[in-house]
Amino acid sequence: MKKQLLLLATILISTVGWSQISGTGTLVENLPNQGIQNKQAAVNGNNLTSVLVLGSPGNPLWIDDVESKLDNTGLVDADTFLSNSGTPTVAELMAYDAVFLFTDAGAADPVALGDNLATYIESGGAVVDATFTPNVPITGGFTAYELYSAAGQSNGANLGIGAILEPGHPTLNGVTSFDGGTASFHNTAGAIAAGASVVAEYTTGDPLIIVAENVGPALSRRAFLNFYPPSFDARDDFWAITSDGDLIMANALVWAANISDLPNVLIAGSPGNPDWLLDVEAQLEGTGNFSGVDTFLTSGGTPTLVELQSYDAVYLFTDAGAVDPVAFGNVLEQYIDGGGAVLDATFTPNVTITGGFTQYELYSTSGQSNGTNLGIGTIVVPNHPTLDGVNTFDGGTASFHNTGGTLAAGAIVVAEYTDGSPLIIVAENVGPSNVRRAFLNFYPPSIDARDDFWDTSSDGAVLMASTIYWLLDFSSNSAPQALCQDFNAVLDGSGSITITAANVDNGSSDSDGTITLSIDNATFTCADLGANTVILTVTDDDGATSTCSATVTVVDLNNPEINCPADETVTYLEGESYVVPDYVTGGDVTGVDNCGFTITQTPPAGATLTEGTFTIIFTITDTSGNTANCDFELTVDKILGLEDIATANFKLYPNPTTSQITIEGNFEVGSVEVFNLLGQRVMTSTSEILNVGSLVPAIYLVTITDTEGNKATKRFIKK
Repeated sequence: MKKQLLLLATILISTVGWSQISGTGTLVENLPNQGIQNKQAAVNGNNLTSVLVLGSPGNPLWIDDVESKLDNTGLVDADTFLSNSGTPTVAELMAYDAVFLFTDAGAADPVALGDNLATYIESGGAVVDATFTPNVPITGGFTAYELYSAAGQSNGANLGIGAILEPGHPTLNGVTSFDGGTASFHNTAGAIAAGASVVAEYTTGDPLIIVAENVGPALSRRAFLNFYPPSFDARDDFWAITSDGDLIMANALVWAANISDLPNVLIAGSPGNPDWLLDVEAQLEGTGNFSGVDTFLTSGGTPTLVELQSYDAVYLFTDAGAVDPVAFGNVLEQYIDGGGAVLDATFTPNVTITGGFTQYELYSTSGQSNGTNLGIGTIVVPNHPTLDGVNTFDGGTASFHNTGGTLAAGAIVVAEYTDGSPLIIVAENVGPSNVRRAFLNFYPPSIDARDDFWDTSSDGAVLMASTIYWLLDFSSNSAPQALCQDFNAVLDGSGSITITAANVDNGSSDSDGTITLSIDNATFTCADLGANTVILTVTDDDGATSTCSATVTVVDLNNPEINCPADETVTYLEGESYVVPDYVTGGDVTGVDNCGFTITQTPPAGATLTEGTFTIIFTITDTSGNTANCDFELTVDKILGLEDIATANFKLYPNPTTSQITIEGNFEVGSVEVFNLLGQRVMTSTSEILNVGSLVPAIYLVTITDTEGNKATKRFIKK
């Protein structure tokens, strides 16, 4: 249940505490954070779950780390209060949808704090607590609502999520991992409360997340998170920020708060027949615009401020009169001063609520009148939001309304009856919180309650609902539903891929309009291989948005390409061996891929070969493990020594030479091969005259084979 946000400030006295984390006494003096800090939830008025982080950390600055982690999830809007420096009032707690409670140094007054927390829970407030509340306890009334009590304290090393006992529980939304850090502080061997359940355990089997529903008279939700909330950014042995500790905390708070996007209303009335209150409730609920509509019979009692603060708006009307109009008026004054929205209706101007409320009346000291089926006359402020969806109004055969009243300073008439009496009166910037106020000049029960009241075939219910929405500055537009699906994005040949929002959309929709889809990251490259989180934003035609996250897994399915040289023949001298070169580094083997790659060679560079024919194999492997191969045949020939006695009786001239060289000997030349000193063949011939002008200057070996197959080798120098 959502609470109205109050702009309260309380300066509290600092005390001292000791750090359970360090195990040594730590004096905490001149605490910088006293009372509620930041108050963003109250000031912003946004749609996030408003949270008060209520902690007593060993170091006061650690509470700011918890606030930062929660705010950065985008799920909650957090303020802070150091409980070892003071005790928040119930009114301060009621300004928030949820309270996140943890201890270490101990609370300044654990009994008073426990009593206030119990009252908050019993009024519908959501409390999530964490380590070390089971062993540095908050006492008082809170003990009745502990989920994990009388526990010890332990630590571990990088404890993570073990068994998940309730898969799909909202506390685990988006949670893929948790790492408690090198300390992994947690509570152990505690008693789990009756009705509570363990959502997830640590790898040690200790509970990590405990939840309970229907807690206390307001049937609230409760949760306990079994880790110490400050993160690695606060101290390097706390939970790792590379894991999802922040999401677990925010999810638990959102789940516990259980907030509907729609406002809730309290109808506080004193009708002539108490059952008529139920008719007004039914008419408002029938519009579908409220998360809850409750009733309070003011002729039988006076609601407290805490009770009013559980509602976004109060709808007030009289007839029989309030049991204590002064006390009720004073409570309404405090509610309005704190930012509460109040709509009143006939007969409050003549059966008055007094006390502090009199200063906020919009139509005072008026008389009472009736008519016959009075309807909408002049619309003084066309298109005013109080008239959204209102086409007709019929006050019924009685058409009870107030007349001849005094219009408050600053108030305006939006629409009149056909007889000229005001039908809708509004005012803005009312009271210290600059709230809005409105008065509807008809009796709220309908023809369904009594047959002379306003006619339900007209738009009386819509008029009441639209006026409450205007008071709250709340749009009746329903936010769209964002639904995501994971997607595999396959890189193209250039190493990139661009996806669209449709790729991760899983049927997002809007109940009352059209939608557009957008994503925060559309283009991926080789640098993004693997899992990537993409946020899908769904926007309806009224500008309302919803988001969800999808995992886009970038994959590369393109095989690399590799090019090998042609088959090759090399030689080595008798008595030696051929050393395989590095064909990749030498540029003889090349590869191409859209992402990075490596090439391996078999046999590797530096291997030694003797005479024979060998297959040299090359494998290219890219960063995704895709492979391709190529090979070539390497023929290794052994050549005889430089003075082969069979055919060595020959000479080469001129030697050195610049252009050609002549072979002369007592044999018939069959073939001639020229090799460089790497063993690579650079020329072949069958002639006794070799044209070597194209060879680079170096030392070469000439192998001559005669027609009978005898071989001999000599060196020559090319200048």
